[in-house]
Order: sequence, then structure tokens, then C-alpha cells
Amino acid sequence: MPKEVITSAIQFEDVVPFQIEVRWNKNGYEPTIQVATTDPSADMFSLESGLFVDLDRDKINQLIRNLRKARDQSFGSDE
Repeated sequence: MPKEVITSAIQFEDVVPFQIEVRWNKNGYEPTIQVATTDPSADMFSLESGLFVDLDRDKINQLIRNLRKARDQSFGSDE
């Protein structure tokens, strides 16, 4: 599964640096897209490694709309 990793914009000394991972698979009958917050210092597949959410096309579009809205209201529009 290919993946992209986004690290936190803010880092604290004594806090575990969680990151966001986006994974996908376009093979098979149903494409798989997964978004997760992960702890890079935890053992992979352990309960502490992260929280994973599987998304379909509609949920991904909703997430994109919500992220754009949050970005525009926080930082202003790119246009």
C-alpha cells in the first residue's frame, strides 16, 4: 500500500510526535483508502501504533471540504 506521511506543525519536547498517514490501494474490487494518526515510535500493528479510519469516496470528499473550510477560516482563502 502506498502511503504519504504528514508530521505535526507543532512539536513539544515531552510529547510523542504523532503524525498523519494516508494509505491507499487501488487493486481489487473495492479500492481502500485509510487515514490514520500514528505514533512512529510504537511497534507497528500494536494497539498503541495509532488510530485508523477507512474512507469511501463520499467520506473523502467530505473530509476535503471540511479541511478546505478550516484552512480558509483559519488562514484565509488561497484565491
